Amino acid sequence: MSGEESRLVYVITGGCGFLGQHLLRVLLEKEDQIKEIRLFDKHIDSDLHSYTTEHIKVVLTQGDITDYHSVLEACRGADLVVHAASLVDVWYRVPERTIYAVNVEGTKNVLSACVELGIQHLIYTSSMEVVGPNVKGDTFIRQAQASWGVQSFHQVLGQPCGLHSVRVPGIPEVEGKWDIFLLNVEKQQFCSSTWGRGDEDTPYNVIHEMPYPRSKAAAENLVLQANGTKIKGGGTLYTCALRPTGIYGENHQLMKEFYQMGVRTGGWLMRGVPRDTEHGRVYAGNVAWMHLLAARALRRHPERLGGEVYFCYDDSPYKSYEDFNMQFLSAFNFRVVQMPFCALWFIACLNDLLHWLLQPLCKFTPLLNRYTLAVARTSFTVHSDKAQRHFQYRPLYSWEQCRARTQSWVDTFPHDTSAKDM
Repeated sequence: MSGEESRLVYVITGGCGFLGQHLLRVLLEKEDQIKEIRLFDKHIDSDLHSYTTEHIKVVLTQGDITDYHSVLEACRGADLVVHAASLVDVWYRVPERTIYAVNVEGTKNVLSACVELGIQHLIYTSSMEVVGPNVKGDTFIRQAQASWGVQSFHQVLGQPCGLHSVRVPGIPEVEGKWDIFLLNVEKQQFCSSTWGRGDEDTPYNVIHEMPYPRSKAAAENLVLQANGTKIKGGGTLYTCALRPTGIYGENHQLMKEFYQMGVRTGGWLMRGVPRDTEHGRVYAGNVAWMHLLAARALRRHPERLGGEVYFCYDDSPYKSYEDFNMQFLSAFNFRVVQMPFCALWFIACLNDLLHWLLQPLCKFTPLLNRYTLAVARTSFTVHSDKAQRHFQYRPLYSWEQCRARTQSWVDTFPHDTSAKDM
């Protein structure tokens, strides 16, 4: 077999979107075993044709992920599929049935196409929201070993102390992994070591109240269950899923909306979460890099990665959503107003009520609702050490590079805060 014949064809569903374009650039720069990258999307960015190089052809294929025939034709002749197409919505902007059609039925179409066409490898772009944060405000951390047993906790507290373990879809149960909830007491004061970030084995009280995380959990489960499926031609389908934390980077629409909100309010932004709230954020280029490494490893060691799920994080600093975004928006001199949580909760409830009342007349979908407020207030931090162990993942871009790249894009926003539209 010649070198050209041995090189691979990758399909990226959602390839013209925010993450898809970062995937394209990283694959073109770092993967020399590809001869063709097909970007399958409902909305095509024709400028991406120009990314074709001497060695790698970039093909744009327009189609709907909910249409099986479109998916089948886009995947014909492919060696590996990166299924990144997804509808992300936690603001009630998209009907629930549409979210499920894209995220769940679309995933079924991709899996069926892989089986029909004999494609052996599939990487699924899942989300941390498959796990949480939940609306109860339960933090997600990896429990360190404690020097006190359950009986010791009872003796110290003089009151019941429960052990609570919840099975998370896609996460294997691990003996001895428990989440300890203590009543009216700080956990750290009774532990012999500190509490760290969560990982794939950390139990969590998973509660999905929005269609988006429910749909992603269902889709991820479909992908993991499909691992080991026999495909046409006698081969086997191998799948794995990556769970990025909150993604940021160039062309991140939510960052732009945060900026636009500051413009609309005359330079004021509300803060209602504690300053010590921490969220893991990950740069889109590093998410793309993990996809590349996972794809390589899934081809070479399918028995090891097949059916596995991996959190995706880099070295971006742990901060609240507001503080993280303000790192990039400081040049616009937005003023952050600290609001009492009760006031912010009232506004969120009012927004939810107005959304419901105005549905027959118009779309009222503000960024703040009860769900987004609960998520913003809940610390949720993860490790990517499993990905490091299984396929040597380390961030391609340092925090300094991630910040500089994102900042260069943010700096293109109008500095005249009277500008209402972009």
